[in-house]
Amino acid sequence: MRTALLLGILAPIASAPDSLQLGVEAGTKITKSFTSSLKLELQSVVVEVNGEEQEQGDTPEVTILDEEEIVFVDEYVSIDDGKATELVRTYETLNDVSSQVVVAPDGEEESTESEGESGLEGVGVRFQWSEDDGEYEVAFADEDEQADDELLENLDADADFLFLMPEDDVDVGDTWEIDVQAFHYISNPSGDLKIDSDDEDGDRGNEFSDQFRDNLSGELEGKLVSIEDGVATIKIIGDVETTVETEQTPDGAPEGVEITQAFQFSFECEGTLTWDMEKGHALNLEFGGAVALEIVNNQSQGEDFQITFTQDFEGEYESTADFN
Repeated sequence: MRTALLLGILAPIASAPDSLQLGVEAGTKITKSFTSSLKLELQSVVVEVNGEEQEQGDTPEVTILDEEEIVFVDEYVSIDDGKATELVRTYETLNDVSSQVVVAPDGEEESTESEGESGLEGVGVRFQWSEDDGEYEVAFADEDEQADDELLENLDADADFLFLMPEDDVDVGDTWEIDVQAFHYISNPSGDLKIDSDDEDGDRGNEFSDQFRDNLSGELEGKLVSIEDGVATIKIIGDVETTVETEQTPDGAPEGVEITQAFQFSFECEGTLTWDMEKGHALNLEFGGAVALEIVNNQSQGEDFQITFTQDFEGEYESTADFN
């Protein structure tokens, strides 16, 4: 999802085809399609002035919806000593639609919608492993590409869900701990794809995404449920939280005025990943659950005046992936 918020590198490729590791051959091409959606509905509004709750009228109905679609083709160009040393990724579809609908107590409805696009759409990017630097060098696949070099910043090679895999061999029924950062990676396949709308503040969006990722906490667990007909099924469960705090004081505000905004996200996580053990790559991911969001807007002027506006939202989110 936009402003939200996958770091990492391609893990060693298993020589054996029947394992929970990436095992594609050099020259393999895989089309990877990702979707994500987030729907939130306003539950309550509380206004406090100097710590005293104020009487409120009827709460308006507010619905926030964000939907994203990402499609790219990965070509595993070369493999050396069990590692993908060169990967070319061609971005075919990169778009995001966000909307907000507000229905006032008197029934009057107001809606807004924005669509995000990326300069990476239609562009190929090469990830070349550097032994000296211990990381991937990122460049446009076409040396004559006219796109802005800033599009290459914060892109990630790993879009294979390797971060969900166990470090050791496991049997059916075994469980393992998954790094909570996997939540961020699932939401942002290939890293920062610069899917922005015309009215979006890029710097503020980056700050939001960085805090969202860096402040993730909670627990995620994987479990190998079954292996049937060469396909492994992995269940993922857990709970994840994160916080974001932003400074909203406008330029030219009166002396002493400070405006801040704080976001508290809570996610219930449940998902299923299927893995083709013969071909050595993921097949499908379905991941999602309930989400709660508290937004606290605080405006103060010195120590004598403070107004706090708290909104509580509840809803659902879903992320899917299909590899062909």
